[in-house]
Amino acid sequence: MNTVKILFLAADPSDTVQLRLLQELRDIREKLQLAKYRNSFLLETRESLRPGDISQAIFDVEPQIIHFSGHGTSNGELCFEDVVGKTQLVQPDALADLFELVAEQVNCVILNACYSEIQAKAIAKHIPYVVGMNQAIGDKAAITFAAGFYKALGAGRSFDDAYKFACVEIRLASIPEYLTPILHVRNVAHSDQTNQTKYVVILSATIDEVNKPLVQAIVAHLRQISGDTSLTLQEVKAGSVKLVLRGSRDGFNRLRFLFKAGKLNEILGITVQSVRVGEFFHFLANLFNDLIEWLGKEVTRFLQKLVDKLQSIWATQVRTTLRTNFGDTSVLYVIFYAGEAIGETFMEIWDPRYYDSKPSQVFRLKTDLVDNPLPKCRQDARVLSLENCS
Repeated sequence: MNTVKILFLAADPSDTVQLRLLQELRDIREKLQLAKYRNSFLLETRESLRPGDISQAIFDVEPQIIHFSGHGTSNGELCFEDVVGKTQLVQPDALADLFELVAEQVNCVILNACYSEIQAKAIAKHIPYVVGMNQAIGDKAAITFAAGFYKALGAGRSFDDAYKFACVEIRLASIPEYLTPILHVRNVAHSDQTNQTKYVVILSATIDEVNKPLVQAIVAHLRQISGDTSLTLQEVKAGSVKLVLRGSRDGFNRLRFLFKAGKLNEILGITVQSVRVGEFFHFLANLFNDLIEWLGKEVTRFLQKLVDKLQSIWATQVRTTLRTNFGDTSVLYVIFYAGEAIGETFMEIWDPRYYDSKPSQVFRLKTDLVDNPLPKCRQDARVLSLENCS
């Protein structure tokens, strides 16, 4: 099962007013243990945190959610501990630079510390969901917010829903600080429609076994592990249940790689059969797999960019040219080889039925990556198939 990993970081320097951090941790753990989808979450902790411990903890745990609990200053600095346990301040920009380096992995950051919204704004340039406090916050409100947030996540709600539920929990407890937590959402995909793609997640279940609340919980889970704030459900198709989704290409690529790496075999107890681009571009997913098999998994980032480029020009350039020259055909052959220019790749396609009578069609694909693992000699390229690409 694909597990959402939560890294709880705590710092309570000896020269500050002591906080009830262990109570907060206990309440978070309790809410997750009692949650409907308890098996989908793993909670790891690091306490008495020094600045140098942060990156090591991220390396060790590989979390999707990072939760910091401790003190903050009115200047937006977070208070960590030095070697003797006293306060060592960390500036907002410094921590933001760290999160920029782990943006592919971390999807949500909770800064449960006074005046941490300044820090949250800096981190939100790189991380999809970040919560900070816009003023000082008391122990009771901080603990109530944390418990409410993870209670909602454990029920299968999205990050933004969990934030809203957590603020309501503060209000229900008659604590006046329910407006103190602020959620920042990095929603680049909504403003850039060219970065949107349609894809399908196929589940081993019948339509009768998957009700509306479960579908909503699955989509929320996919949104969490992909870090894609724009991911939305388009429709649910019967048979083996197909969730037709629309979201960012980066989000799709992250889900696709999790699936290929064997880390997305299950969602909330339901087996995942496939994660692939929309029906029209199903052949691209197969082509992508063939390229990985040929060149190896270590060049997946390059191949990702290559297939993204191909998808972006297929309808407007490639498909029209192929139909004009080859008509409607179920199978074409294709080879890829590197060009002389940096980031340049040539794609050559032909119809095997008319190899001698109809010339091949060559397309130039340009990516922004310097290293090109493809052979520069055309004769060294592997012949691959494009099936059902018309």
